[in-house]
Amino acid sequence: MTRAVLVVDNEADVADSLAVLLASYNFVTEVAYDAATAEASLIQGNARVALLDVRLDPGNGGMRLMRRLRRLRPGLVCVMMTGFATIETALDALRNGAYDYLVKPMEPSDLLATMERCFERLRLADEREAALNALRDREEEVRLLFDSTAEGIFGVDCASQVTFANAACLRMLGYTQEKFVGQDATRFMGNCLGSPTKKGDTEAKPARDAVPALDAVLRDGSRIYLEATCLNRANGTTLAAECWLHPIRRTQQVVGSVVTFIDVSERRSAIAETQRMKAYLKNIIDAMPSILMGVDSSGRITEWNRGAEQFTGVLAPAAVGQNFLSLFPILASQAEHVQAAIHGCGAVHSARLSTSADNRISDVIIYPVEVNGARGAVIRIDDVTERVRIEQMMVQTEKMMSLGGMAAGMAHEINNPLSAILQAAQNITRRLSPVLPANRRIATQTNINLEHLAQYLEAREINQFITTIHSAATRATRIVADMLAFSRCGEAIFAPFDIAEILDTVVRLAAGDYDLRRHYDFRHIEIVREYDPNLPPVPCDRTEIEQVFLNLIKNAAQATADVSPPHRITLRTLREDNYARIEVSDTGTGMDDTTQKKVFEPFFTTKPVGVGTGLGLSVSYFIVTEQHRGTISVHSEIGKGSTFTVRLPLVRKNN
Repeated sequence: MTRAVLVVDNEADVADSLAVLLASYNFVTEVAYDAATAEASLIQGNARVALLDVRLDPGNGGMRLMRRLRRLRPGLVCVMMTGFATIETALDALRNGAYDYLVKPMEPSDLLATMERCFERLRLADEREAALNALRDREEEVRLLFDSTAEGIFGVDCASQVTFANAACLRMLGYTQEKFVGQDATRFMGNCLGSPTKKGDTEAKPARDAVPALDAVLRDGSRIYLEATCLNRANGTTLAAECWLHPIRRTQQVVGSVVTFIDVSERRSAIAETQRMKAYLKNIIDAMPSILMGVDSSGRITEWNRGAEQFTGVLAPAAVGQNFLSLFPILASQAEHVQAAIHGCGAVHSARLSTSADNRISDVIIYPVEVNGARGAVIRIDDVTERVRIEQMMVQTEKMMSLGGMAAGMAHEINNPLSAILQAAQNITRRLSPVLPANRRIATQTNINLEHLAQYLEAREINQFITTIHSAATRATRIVADMLAFSRCGEAIFAPFDIAEILDTVVRLAAGDYDLRRHYDFRHIEIVREYDPNLPPVPCDRTEIEQVFLNLIKNAAQATADVSPPHRITLRTLREDNYARIEVSDTGTGMDDTTQKKVFEPFFTTKPVGVGTGLGLSVSYFIVTEQHRGTISVHSEIGKGSTFTVRLPLVRKNN
């Protein structure tokens, strides 16, 4: 700070001597001998202190000059001096703003001491001004920060009156500063959407809404966090907000509260959408027929779908966190594959394995996953038992189709020699007949007596042999024709057929079935036919219905093999309203209720491995119910046998 002093006195020698004295003590001085010069010097110079003569002009000219100088430079420190001092003069000077009063002549020490006090006052004033400016700057920074923050902030006094609010608060709630400040804060604070928590007080009772929470802050100085509450807007709507309530203390006394809040409407919507999507994906995973489990790099379960719950009987909350081998020990052989997939070897499709005691077959596929840098794997287990069996059946079907083709070819080839045998047998009978003239003529030429020859043939039963040859050849021809008709493939053609004739054809086929003849002597099974002569022809696909009845008769023959005689199969037809009812009954072992419920399911069989596939009755069920719009059922008793009933409509309806 420059120690500049303006000395004003109409006595030039006095003014100059004072200036010289002050200059000797490092003061910068400016001298003026009248009021006009003093004002000009103050405007152009840097004087901070003015030393003024009271009687500068006639009267109290110094007093008037002091007032003008202070208007020109606010903060100017003025010291009045005069040689005609009175108490009234001193008081008048001080009342007009003078800092001090000196009497001429004055001691240099008094002058210097007064000047030091003046500049000390200026120094303190400058420091205070600097402090005030810094405080104002700081207040401005705080105000800018206060208004620029995204969080809404407002203050409340002990009477719940709003004392201040920032711009974000006013913007989010839709108020102006004038309409918000001074209002009762409880008007703006609505119901709580979550559980309030007192900071540092885990045993605090949750408030129902924000108003009791504010009361608690003002009453006992609690710090309360409202995870989700409602604040009332000016337009009558509500704002979903996350709030913090902090007490304002002065000398340990709570004098108010600061409420800080943020708008969580979008976050709550995002959370709700995330939860909805999570539930949706969980439902998709649970709806899959596969067993799915997620594991981390240590093999601990992180995800467990409903298929895994049903297979193990362990619910997801209990499974998560356990090692997957503890719940799926059958996957012990896959542990290395799981680690290989986790460490970057890609998806691993392991060999098929048996997953339970009932010989179910499963595929195991292990997929690597990485979430937020954490590696893991998803293990997928699919039950492929039916698919494997179908694949095996397809192979067997291909073999049977090949054999069927070969059999058809053989049947065609057998027809030629059978025709020759029948023709030869007929010709032998004709050539031995004494009735034909050609036979008599040749016999006369060769001296043979046809009557004697006929007696010889009859005595030696040669005619009976010829008849047997003819009957056997005729029967073989009929069997070959049935085989060709049964093995013929083509489009399903519905036409009226005699069910009794179809059943007789099937019986002949069953009697010639090599598999049946090898294991069961069909000749020892009594076939009882109870056909309704009034049953009209039934519209059906003959080949398919023959397949159904062949399956039923073969099953009946096999069922009778395990019981004592009599072995009997009863074939019964009758009309039942608009349906033809066909029953195939046997005297076999019979079935329990559980077996009867499953007998038409694919791959279900009670026969030993290699004897039955479990498809015959399921295929028959499909042919009768789907292809012919009929019904098939079974009634059975253990030890008394079984009766399969097929009902076919007598009038076929167009689909």
